[in-house]
Amino acid sequence: MQTQQTYQRTEKGQKLVAHAMTKMIIWWNEEGIRLGNGNESFTMHSRDNIGNRRSHNADLGISRLKKYAYTWKTRIKLAIIYDMHTGKPLWRFENGSWFMV
Repeated sequence: MQTQQTYQRTEKGQKLVAHAMTKMIIWWNEEGIRLGNGNESFTMHSRDNIGNRRSHNADLGISRLKKYAYTWKTRIKLAIIYDMHTGKPLWRFENGSWFMV
């Protein structure tokens, strides 16, 4: 199934995606969340930079994604964090808990 992008990213947003080391895809368990259908997903890219420095830290990006998912834990059916370079899943969030894949 192919999804359509319903918005245009800004230049700054596109730069964030290009430099992201990981991404998280969330599937919601309720209707009316973000995209309006519980079967649809929401993709969020990591913010790996430390302050204003140009150094990137993958662990920091992953912890930020995990924190975001944990704040929505009652509404998330499934969330998976992927490595952007290899495409392999790293972490899985189900039933309010994170599991290493």
